[in-house]
Amino acid sequence: MSADTVSSPTLGALLRRGRVWVLLLVIVAVGTLLLTVATGTRVAAPDLDVDSATPDGARALAQVLRDQGVEVVRADDLDSALAASSPDATLLVDDPDVALDEAQYRRLARASASLVLVTPGGAALDALLPDVRFAGSPAGDGPFRAECPLPAAERAGTLPAGGSTYRILDDGDAVGCFPSGDDGFLLVSTGFPQGAEVTAIGDADLLRNGTIGQDGRAALALGLLGGEDRLVWYRAGAADSASTTPAPADLAPGWVTPALLLLVAAFVASAVWRGRRLGPLAVEPLPVVVHASETARGRARLYARGALRPRALDALRIGTLRRTAALLGLAPATGVDEIVAVAAERLGRDQAALRRLLVDDLPGDDAALVAASDDLLRFESALRAALSPTTARRPEGPSR
Repeated sequence: MSADTVSSPTLGALLRRGRVWVLLLVIVAVGTLLLTVATGTRVAAPDLDVDSATPDGARALAQVLRDQGVEVVRADDLDSALAASSPDATLLVDDPDVALDEAQYRRLARASASLVLVTPGGAALDALLPDVRFAGSPAGDGPFRAECPLPAAERAGTLPAGGSTYRILDDGDAVGCFPSGDDGFLLVSTGFPQGAEVTAIGDADLLRNGTIGQDGRAALALGLLGGEDRLVWYRAGAADSASTTPAPADLAPGWVTPALLLLVAAFVASAVWRGRRLGPLAVEPLPVVVHASETARGRARLYARGALRPRALDALRIGTLRRTAALLGLAPATGVDEIVAVAAERLGRDQAALRRLLVDDLPGDDAALVAASDDLLRFESALRAALSPTTARRPEGPSR
Protein backbone atom coordinates (compact mmCIF):
# COMPACT_ATOMS: atom_id res chain seq x y z
CA MET A 1 0.00 0.00 0.00
CA SER A 2 1.45 3.37 -1.04
CA ALA A 3 1.09 6.35 1.27
CA ASP A 4 -0.76 9.38 -0.08
CA THR A 5 1.25 12.59 -0.17
CA VAL A 6 -0.52 15.69 1.16
CA SER A 7 1.13 19.04 0.41
CA SER A 8 0.52 22.27 2.28
CA PRO A 9 -1.35 24.91 0.25
CA THR A 10 0.65 27.87 -0.95
CA LEU A 11 -0.13 31.48 -0.06
CA GLY A 12 -1.64 32.04 -3.51
CA ALA A 13 -3.93 29.05 -3.07
CA LEU A 14 -5.07 30.33 0.31
CA LEU A 15 -5.83 33.75 -1.19
CA ARG A 16 -7.76 32.24 -4.09
CA ARG A 17 -9.71 30.02 -1.71
CA GLY A 18 -10.67 32.95 0.50
CA ARG A 19 -11.34 35.53 -2.19
CA VAL A 20 -15.12 35.30 -1.62
CA TRP A 21 -14.72 36.20 2.06
CA VAL A 22 -12.30 38.99 1.20
CA LEU A 23 -14.80 40.39 -1.30
CA LEU A 24 -17.60 40.26 1.29
CA LEU A 25 -15.42 42.05 3.86
CA VAL A 26 -14.59 44.77 1.33
CA ILE A 27 -18.29 45.25 0.50
CA VAL A 28 -19.22 45.49 4.19
CA ALA A 29 -16.41 47.96 4.87
CA VAL A 30 -17.36 50.18 1.92
CA GLY A 31 -21.04 50.07 2.87
CA THR A 32 -20.26 50.98 6.48
CA LEU A 33 -18.07 53.87 5.33
CA LEU A 34 -20.75 55.21 2.99
CA LEU A 35 -23.42 54.90 5.69
CA THR A 36 -21.22 56.72 8.18
CA VAL A 37 -20.51 59.54 5.73
CA ALA A 38 -24.18 59.82 4.77
CA THR A 39 -25.48 59.96 8.34
CA GLY A 40 -22.54 61.62 10.06
CA THR A 41 -23.81 65.13 9.44
CA ARG A 42 -27.34 64.39 10.64
CA VAL A 43 -26.95 64.66 14.39
CA ALA A 44 -30.16 64.60 16.39
CA ALA A 45 -30.85 67.84 18.24
CA PRO A 46 -30.81 67.55 22.04
CA ASP A 47 -33.94 67.93 24.13
CA LEU A 48 -35.12 71.54 24.63
CA ASP A 49 -32.75 72.79 21.93
CA VAL A 50 -33.60 76.45 21.33
CA ASP A 51 -33.02 76.12 17.57
CA SER A 52 -34.83 72.80 17.06
CA ALA A 53 -38.26 72.64 15.43
CA THR A 54 -38.88 69.04 16.53
CA PRO A 55 -41.61 68.32 19.10
CA ASP A 56 -38.94 68.13 21.84
CA GLY A 57 -37.24 71.37 20.79
CA ALA A 58 -38.00 74.92 21.97
CA ARG A 59 -37.77 76.94 18.77
CA ALA A 60 -41.43 78.03 18.88
CA LEU A 61 -41.03 79.69 22.28
CA ALA A 62 -37.77 81.37 21.24
CA GLN A 63 -39.33 82.70 18.05
CA VAL A 64 -42.30 84.23 19.92
CA LEU A 65 -39.91 85.88 22.38
CA ARG A 66 -37.88 87.34 19.51
CA ASP A 67 -41.07 88.67 17.95
CA GLN A 68 -41.79 90.42 21.25
CA GLY A 69 -38.39 92.15 21.18
CA VAL A 70 -36.47 89.80 23.47
CA GLU A 71 -32.93 88.94 22.39
CA VAL A 72 -32.49 85.16 22.71
CA VAL A 73 -28.85 84.11 23.10
CA ARG A 74 -27.82 80.47 22.98
CA ALA A 75 -25.07 79.32 25.37
CA ASP A 76 -23.62 75.81 25.12
CA ASP A 77 -21.13 76.00 28.00
CA LEU A 78 -20.75 77.65 31.37
CA ASP A 79 -18.26 80.31 30.29
CA SER A 80 -20.42 81.53 27.40
CA ALA A 81 -23.49 81.57 29.67
CA LEU A 82 -21.70 83.73 32.24
CA ALA A 83 -20.33 86.02 29.53
CA ALA A 84 -23.76 86.55 27.96
CA SER A 85 -25.54 87.13 31.28
CA SER A 86 -26.00 90.56 32.81
CA PRO A 87 -27.99 92.21 35.62
CA ASP A 88 -30.74 93.03 33.09
CA ALA A 89 -30.99 89.53 31.54
CA THR A 90 -32.95 86.35 32.22
CA LEU A 91 -30.92 83.15 32.39
CA LEU A 92 -32.54 79.77 31.74
CA VAL A 93 -30.52 76.77 32.92
CA ASP A 94 -31.27 73.26 31.68
CA ASP A 95 -28.99 70.71 33.34
CA PRO A 96 -30.29 67.26 32.27
CA ASP A 97 -27.04 65.48 33.14
CA VAL A 98 -26.73 67.16 36.58
CA ALA A 99 -23.27 68.35 35.58
CA LEU A 100 -23.13 71.59 37.58
CA ASP A 101 -22.21 71.81 41.25
CA GLU A 102 -23.42 74.24 43.93
CA ALA A 103 -20.64 76.78 43.37
CA GLN A 104 -21.39 76.98 39.66
CA TYR A 105 -25.09 77.53 40.34
CA ARG A 106 -24.26 80.39 42.72
CA ARG A 107 -22.11 82.02 40.01
CA LEU A 108 -25.01 81.80 37.58
CA ALA A 109 -27.42 83.34 40.08
CA ARG A 110 -25.12 86.32 40.69
CA ALA A 111 -24.71 86.95 36.94
CA SER A 112 -28.36 87.59 35.99
CA ALA A 113 -31.50 89.36 37.12
CA SER A 114 -33.77 86.31 36.83
CA LEU A 115 -32.73 82.67 36.90
CA VAL A 116 -35.13 79.97 35.66
CA LEU A 117 -34.18 76.37 36.49
CA VAL A 118 -35.69 73.54 34.43
CA THR A 119 -36.38 70.48 36.63
CA PRO A 120 -33.45 71.27 38.96
CA GLY A 121 -31.64 68.53 40.85
CA GLY A 122 -30.15 68.31 44.30
CA ALA A 123 -27.15 70.58 43.70
CA ALA A 124 -29.32 73.41 42.36
CA LEU A 125 -31.81 73.13 45.23
CA ASP A 126 -29.10 73.08 47.90
CA ALA A 127 -27.33 76.08 46.39
CA LEU A 128 -30.24 78.36 45.45
CA LEU A 129 -33.39 76.93 47.06
CA PRO A 130 -32.27 75.50 50.41
CA ASP A 131 -35.81 75.43 51.80
CA VAL A 132 -37.19 73.44 48.84
CA ARG A 133 -37.10 69.67 48.38
CA PHE A 134 -38.06 67.33 45.56
CA ALA A 135 -41.58 65.90 46.06
CA GLY A 136 -42.02 63.46 43.16
CA SER A 137 -44.76 63.37 40.54
CA PRO A 138 -48.02 65.32 40.90
CA ALA A 139 -50.63 63.56 43.01
CA GLY A 140 -53.70 64.69 41.06
CA ASP A 141 -54.75 64.48 37.42
CA GLY A 142 -54.93 68.24 36.91
CA PRO A 143 -55.36 70.81 35.69
CA PHE A 144 -53.79 72.70 38.59
CA ARG A 145 -54.58 76.33 39.35
CA ALA A 146 -51.90 78.91 40.07
CA GLU A 147 -53.06 79.99 43.56
CA CYS A 148 -50.05 82.27 44.05
CA PRO A 149 -49.26 86.00 43.60
CA LEU A 150 -46.61 85.43 40.92
CA PRO A 151 -47.73 87.54 37.87
CA ALA A 152 -46.65 84.98 35.27
CA ALA A 153 -48.51 82.20 37.10
CA GLU A 154 -51.65 84.33 37.46
CA ARG A 155 -51.68 85.01 33.71
CA ALA A 156 -51.23 81.30 32.98
CA GLY A 157 -54.21 80.32 35.12
CA THR A 158 -53.85 76.53 35.02
CA LEU A 159 -51.32 73.87 34.11
CA PRO A 160 -51.92 70.22 33.13
CA ALA A 161 -50.48 67.40 35.19
CA GLY A 162 -46.93 66.38 34.33
CA GLY A 163 -43.31 66.63 35.34
CA SER A 164 -42.21 66.86 38.96
CA THR A 165 -43.28 68.79 42.04
CA TYR A 166 -41.32 70.47 44.84
CA ARG A 167 -42.17 70.82 48.53
CA ILE A 168 -41.43 73.94 50.60
CA LEU A 169 -40.21 73.37 54.15
CA ASP A 170 -42.23 74.81 57.01
CA ASP A 171 -39.80 77.65 57.72
CA GLY A 172 -39.08 78.39 54.04
CA ASP A 173 -39.58 81.77 52.38
CA ALA A 174 -40.19 80.40 48.87
CA VAL A 175 -43.47 80.89 47.04
CA GLY A 176 -45.18 77.85 45.55
CA CYS A 177 -47.53 77.90 42.56
CA PHE A 178 -49.81 75.28 41.02
CA PRO A 179 -50.23 73.03 44.08
CA SER A 180 -50.90 69.38 43.27
CA GLY A 181 -52.70 68.51 46.51
CA ASP A 182 -49.85 66.70 48.30
CA ASP A 183 -47.89 69.73 49.54
CA GLY A 184 -46.09 69.77 46.20
CA PHE A 185 -45.90 72.64 43.69
CA LEU A 186 -45.16 72.58 39.97
CA LEU A 187 -43.40 75.95 40.28
CA VAL A 188 -41.37 77.42 43.16
CA SER A 189 -39.86 80.92 43.26
CA THR A 190 -37.62 82.68 45.75
CA GLY A 191 -35.02 85.42 45.92
CA PHE A 192 -31.28 84.75 46.02
CA PRO A 193 -29.24 87.13 48.23
CA GLN A 194 -27.23 89.58 46.10
CA GLY A 195 -28.44 87.91 42.95
CA ALA A 196 -31.35 86.88 40.79
CA GLU A 197 -34.92 85.91 41.41
CA VAL A 198 -34.73 82.10 41.23
CA THR A 199 -37.65 80.13 39.79
CA ALA A 200 -37.76 76.34 39.56
CA ILE A 201 -40.19 74.70 37.14
CA GLY A 202 -40.86 71.00 37.48
CA ASP A 203 -42.43 70.43 34.06
CA ALA A 204 -40.21 70.93 31.00
CA ASP A 205 -43.20 70.38 28.70
CA LEU A 206 -44.16 74.04 29.06
CA LEU A 207 -41.07 74.82 26.90
CA ARG A 208 -41.36 72.11 24.23
CA ASN A 209 -42.78 72.78 20.78
CA GLY A 210 -45.16 69.84 20.94
CA THR A 211 -46.77 70.64 24.31
CA ILE A 212 -46.38 74.37 24.92
CA GLY A 213 -49.89 75.09 23.65
CA GLN A 214 -51.66 73.07 26.37
CA ASP A 215 -53.62 75.05 28.99
CA GLY A 216 -51.54 77.94 30.36
CA ARG A 217 -48.08 76.62 29.51
CA ALA A 218 -47.37 79.20 26.79
CA ALA A 219 -48.47 82.11 28.98
CA LEU A 220 -46.35 80.90 31.89
CA ALA A 221 -43.26 80.36 29.70
CA LEU A 222 -43.56 83.79 28.09
CA GLY A 223 -44.10 85.42 31.47
CA LEU A 224 -41.07 83.77 33.08
CA LEU A 225 -38.66 84.24 30.16
CA GLY A 226 -39.86 87.49 28.60
CA GLY A 227 -39.51 89.83 31.55
CA GLU A 228 -36.10 91.19 30.48
CA ASP A 229 -34.69 92.44 27.19
CA ARG A 230 -32.30 89.49 26.90
CA LEU A 231 -32.76 85.76 27.48
CA VAL A 232 -29.70 83.51 27.78
CA TRP A 233 -30.67 79.91 27.01
CA TYR A 234 -28.02 77.72 28.63
CA ARG A 235 -27.98 73.94 28.35
CA ALA A 236 -25.30 72.44 30.58
CA GLY A 237 -23.29 69.47 29.41
CA ALA A 238 -20.73 67.00 30.67
CA ALA A 239 -17.93 69.39 29.69
CA ASP A 240 -19.16 71.86 32.34
CA SER A 241 -18.80 69.35 35.16
CA ALA A 242 -16.42 70.51 37.86
CA SER A 243 -15.40 66.94 38.71
CA THR A 244 -14.21 65.01 35.67
CA THR A 245 -14.55 61.25 35.95
CA PRO A 246 -11.61 59.49 34.29
CA ALA A 247 -12.37 57.09 31.47
CA PRO A 248 -11.77 53.36 32.05
CA ALA A 249 -8.85 53.47 29.60
CA ASP A 250 -7.17 56.13 31.74
CA LEU A 251 -7.40 53.90 34.82
CA ALA A 252 -5.75 50.90 33.15
CA PRO A 253 -2.02 50.31 33.74
CA GLY A 254 0.36 51.22 30.95
CA TRP A 255 1.24 47.61 30.16
CA VAL A 256 -2.36 46.61 29.29
CA THR A 257 -2.35 47.99 25.73
CA PRO A 258 0.98 46.37 24.69
CA ALA A 259 -0.17 43.09 26.24
CA LEU A 260 -3.42 43.15 24.26
CA LEU A 261 -1.54 43.90 21.04
CA LEU A 262 0.84 41.03 21.77
CA LEU A 263 -2.09 38.65 22.32
CA VAL A 264 -3.67 39.70 19.03
CA ALA A 265 -0.39 39.19 17.19
CA ALA A 266 0.06 35.75 18.76
CA PHE A 267 -3.49 34.76 17.76
CA VAL A 268 -2.94 35.84 14.15
CA ALA A 269 0.42 34.04 13.99
CA SER A 270 -1.03 30.81 15.39
CA ALA A 271 -3.95 30.98 12.95
CA VAL A 272 -1.57 31.36 10.00
CA TRP A 273 0.73 28.62 11.33
CA ARG A 274 -2.01 26.05 11.89
CA GLY A 275 -4.04 27.10 8.87
CA ARG A 276 -1.20 26.43 6.41
CA ARG A 277 -0.70 22.91 7.83
CA LEU A 278 -4.29 21.89 7.10
CA GLY A 279 -4.37 20.78 3.47
CA PRO A 280 -7.14 19.13 1.42
CA LEU A 281 -8.91 16.06 2.73
CA ALA A 282 -7.00 12.82 2.14
CA VAL A 283 -8.92 9.65 1.24
CA GLU A 284 -7.73 6.72 3.32
CA PRO A 285 -8.31 3.27 1.78
CA LEU A 286 -10.37 1.02 4.05
CA PRO A 287 -8.98 -2.43 4.90
CA VAL A 288 -12.38 -4.08 4.26
CA VAL A 289 -15.26 -2.90 2.05
CA VAL A 290 -18.66 -4.37 2.94
CA HIS A 291 -21.18 -4.06 0.12
CA ALA A 292 -24.81 -3.28 0.82
CA SER A 293 -25.91 -6.56 -0.77
CA GLU A 294 -23.79 -8.53 1.69
CA THR A 295 -25.39 -6.68 4.58
CA ALA A 296 -28.87 -7.45 3.24
CA ARG A 297 -28.03 -11.14 2.77
CA GLY A 298 -26.60 -11.35 6.28
CA ARG A 299 -29.75 -9.86 7.77
CA ALA A 300 -31.86 -12.27 5.72
CA ARG A 301 -29.91 -15.24 7.09
CA LEU A 302 -30.48 -13.99 10.64
CA TYR A 303 -34.22 -13.72 9.99
CA ALA A 304 -34.28 -17.22 8.46
CA ARG A 305 -32.30 -18.74 11.31
CA GLY A 306 -34.66 -17.28 13.88
CA ALA A 307 -37.83 -18.01 11.85
CA LEU A 308 -38.64 -14.28 11.94
CA ARG A 309 -40.75 -14.29 8.79
CA PRO A 310 -43.23 -11.59 10.04
CA ARG A 311 -40.37 -9.25 10.91
CA ALA A 312 -38.72 -9.81 7.53
CA LEU A 313 -42.00 -9.14 5.74
CA ASP A 314 -42.56 -6.03 7.86
CA ALA A 315 -39.18 -4.69 6.77
CA LEU A 316 -40.14 -5.24 3.13
CA ARG A 317 -43.57 -3.65 3.65
CA ILE A 318 -42.10 -0.59 5.38
CA GLY A 319 -39.80 0.03 2.44
CA THR A 320 -42.67 -0.47 -0.02
CA LEU A 321 -44.96 1.91 1.90
CA ARG A 322 -42.24 4.56 2.08
CA ARG A 323 -41.60 4.39 -1.66
CA THR A 324 -45.33 4.28 -2.41
CA ALA A 325 -45.94 7.46 -0.41
CA ALA A 326 -43.14 9.18 -2.33
CA LEU A 327 -44.56 8.04 -5.69
CA LEU A 328 -48.03 9.30 -4.76
CA GLY A 329 -46.68 12.66 -3.57
CA LEU A 330 -47.77 12.08 0.04
CA ALA A 331 -46.01 13.40 3.12
CA PRO A 332 -43.58 11.06 4.92
CA ALA A 333 -45.82 11.12 8.01
CA THR A 334 -48.93 9.98 6.09
CA GLY A 335 -50.78 7.08 7.73
CA VAL A 336 -50.91 3.56 6.28
CA ASP A 337 -54.67 3.65 5.68
CA GLU A 338 -54.41 6.82 3.60
CA ILE A 339 -51.55 5.37 1.53
CA VAL A 340 -53.55 2.19 0.89
CA ALA A 341 -56.66 4.17 -0.08
CA VAL A 342 -54.84 6.43 -2.54
CA ALA A 343 -52.87 3.56 -4.09
CA ALA A 344 -56.03 1.45 -4.53
CA GLU A 345 -57.76 4.36 -6.24
CA ARG A 346 -54.84 4.91 -8.63
CA LEU A 347 -54.61 1.21 -9.54
CA GLY A 348 -58.33 0.49 -9.51
CA ARG A 349 -57.85 -2.37 -7.06
CA ASP A 350 -59.85 -3.49 -4.09
CA GLN A 351 -58.77 -1.54 -1.03
CA ALA A 352 -59.28 -4.45 1.39
CA ALA A 353 -57.18 -6.79 -0.75
CA LEU A 354 -54.43 -4.21 -1.07
CA ARG A 355 -54.43 -3.67 2.70
CA ARG A 356 -53.99 -7.41 3.25
CA LEU A 357 -50.95 -7.33 0.97
CA LEU A 358 -49.37 -4.25 2.56
CA VAL A 359 -50.37 -4.70 6.21
CA ASP A 360 -52.43 -7.63 7.45
CA ASP A 361 -51.35 -10.98 5.90
CA LEU A 362 -48.78 -13.02 7.83
CA PRO A 363 -46.57 -15.59 6.06
CA GLY A 364 -46.98 -19.12 7.39
CA ASP A 365 -43.81 -20.50 5.82
CA ASP A 366 -40.85 -19.48 3.71
CA ALA A 367 -42.75 -20.01 0.46
CA ALA A 368 -45.48 -17.61 1.59
CA LEU A 369 -42.81 -15.05 2.51
CA VAL A 370 -41.24 -15.31 -0.95
CA ALA A 371 -44.66 -15.02 -2.61
CA ALA A 372 -45.52 -11.94 -0.52
CA SER A 373 -42.18 -10.39 -1.49
CA ASP A 374 -42.92 -11.01 -5.17
CA ASP A 375 -46.40 -9.51 -4.80
CA LEU A 376 -44.92 -6.38 -3.23
CA LEU A 377 -42.52 -6.02 -6.14
CA ARG A 378 -45.33 -6.47 -8.68
CA PHE A 379 -47.51 -3.95 -6.81
CA GLU A 380 -44.75 -1.36 -6.82
CA SER A 381 -43.99 -1.95 -10.51
CA ALA A 382 -47.68 -1.62 -11.40
CA LEU A 383 -47.94 1.62 -9.44
CA ARG A 384 -44.91 3.08 -11.19
CA ALA A 385 -46.36 2.14 -14.56
CA ALA A 386 -49.74 3.65 -13.69
CA LEU A 387 -48.16 6.92 -12.62
CA SER A 388 -45.79 7.14 -15.60
CA PRO A 389 -47.23 9.34 -18.40
CA THR A 390 -45.11 7.69 -21.13
CA THR A 391 -45.20 4.00 -20.19
CA ALA A 392 -48.10 1.73 -21.09
CA ARG A 393 -49.92 0.28 -18.15
CA ARG A 394 -48.80 -3.27 -17.47
CA PRO A 395 -50.91 -6.07 -15.96
CA GLU A 396 -51.25 -5.84 -12.22
CA GLY A 397 -50.09 -8.52 -9.83
CA PRO A 398 -52.50 -10.96 -8.24
CA SER A 399 -54.52 -9.81 -5.27
CA ARG A 400 -53.97 -11.50 -1.99
